[in-house]
Parts: sequence; C-alpha cells; structure tokens
Amino acid sequence: MPAIEFEELHYEIRDGESVLDALIRGGADVTFSCRKGACQVCMMRLIDGHINEEATRRLREDLVEGGHFLPCRAHPTDDLIIDRADHSQLTFEAMVSGKEKRSPNVVRLLLEPEIDLEWTPGQYINLIREDGVSRSYSISSVAEEDYFVIIDVKKVDGGELSSWVHEELEMGHFLRIQGPMGDCVYRPDDQNRPLILLGTGTGISPLYGVVRDALRQNHRGKILICHGASSEEGLYLNQELTALQDSYPTVAYRPCTDGQRVTDAAFGDNFDATDHVVYLCGNPDMVYDARYRAVGAGVRRR
Repeated sequence: MPAIEFEELHYEIRDGESVLDALIRGGADVTFSCRKGACQVCMMRLIDGHINEEATRRLREDLVEGGHFLPCRAHPTDDLIIDRADHSQLTFEAMVSGKEKRSPNVVRLLLEPEIDLEWTPGQYINLIREDGVSRSYSISSVAEEDYFVIIDVKKVDGGELSSWVHEELEMGHFLRIQGPMGDCVYRPDDQNRPLILLGTGTGISPLYGVVRDALRQNHRGKILICHGASSEEGLYLNQELTALQDSYPTVAYRPCTDGQRVTDAAFGDNFDATDHVVYLCGNPDMVYDARYRAVGAGVRRR
C-alpha cells in the first residue's frame, strides 16, 4: 500500500481511500469540510511523488504549478511526501470596481480579481487589509452570469474591517483576497428535492447566489426563501427576491420583520420537511434553532 509522509509522520493509504481519508483515519491535524473537492479547504502541497490529475483539476493554474492539490480527490499509487498549503500562494490582489449602499448598514463591493478566478455561489473569501487584518465574506454572484465577485458587508459596531470598508475603502482601491473556500453551495444531485433557505441580515447574500445557481441549473424542486431583518430597511434584497418569485412558479419568498421569526415562517405546525435540503446563514441563534426545527420536521441531519 502507498504511504504518506506528513509532518514527519507516516500514514498508510488503504484500498479505495483518498489521501485525506488516510490522514483523518490516522489522526492527523488537518482541516477539511466537504470532502468532495468543492470547498478546497483541505488543500495541501506535494513535496515529492505523483498525484492523479483529478486532485488538481479544480485548482487555479498557479496553485497547481506551486504543487498544490486536493487530498480529498487524491488516490496515489506511489508513496508521497506532502505539506500544508503555502498560504502566500493562496492570496491575490483584487480591485474595488464598485461600492454600493444597499441599506443603512450594508454596502456591496464589486471586486475584480487580478486572476481568472473560479468560484461557486455561497462560497466565501477572506478580505485582507494591508496591515493583515482579515475577515470572511460570502459570495453572492454567479460566475457564469456575473463579471464581478460580489460580497455584502454589514457594518458591525466596533468592527475593525467592516468599519474600514464602509468609511474608507473606495472604488479603485486594491486589497488582497484569499479563497474561495467553503461548501455552502448548490448541489446538482439535489435537483428534484425541495430547498429551504433561511437567512438573517447579510446571511441572505450567499443564499441569493445559491438560489440563482440552482435556477440556472434548472432546479425542479420547490424553493422557499425566508429573509429575516429587524426592520424593512434590512430587507435589502427584497426587490431581487420578489422578482425571482414573480419569474419562477417554484420559488416562494417570505420576508420577515417586526419580530416574525424566519424559523416560524419556514417550519409551521406539523410541517413535513422530509427529503428537503436546508441552507442556514446568519445569526448563530437562528441557525441553532432552525437546525433543531428542521430535524424535528424530518430533514436528515447531514
């Protein structure tokens, strides 16, 4: 059996296992999420050995040239020596090509990366200021339809980066980006299953991208979108989501304000959510409550 050398320890790869599977089974301290190659969170760097083409197919050319690969997609036939990803190669510059006020505390940034970037709506990027301060923001744009990488930034009280974005960052400025990462994305295997998407605040931003991506791929199941905000002003995607509802008979949109909970809007009394897929983004308390309600309504835990 082929073996992996990683941080001076050795791990054997069993038949049918990926490099990531072998590392996890062996107790290695590695980061991973989807285990399918979509999120790229598990990315590593090859020091010596040969990696199958599938392990690099979804990566940018410069990352591949730097030896990076996805261990979740790697099934080697020979021994490997690997290391953690070189994060200096995972960042790149992007220009702020647009800045739009969407609500009193939300601005939208239209970013133009210096490279030909590939992403899936719902993934996130890290914005990195010149002094190294970094925060994560989800992508709402669809690469096949939109030119820019689009993110919505809420101003947080005392937020170092969000305050800078709102008050100082201007069109034409450059900043560094890391990513994309994450697996809160539409899966074509769910094409016939009903979708429930619950978002509060700017948590609706990636979900808007997920819905657009699903519709672009001819999703056939019903789609319910619930957006919660503390006031009408907070429903900053109301026009776009209403337009989706008007254009697609399978889409239903429920804005929630004035104390109405998105979980109540989605999961009514005795609601049967068996076979539904649920996406949750936003306030941690909402996410916790919605997960509890979803499982109670029949949604599979995974």
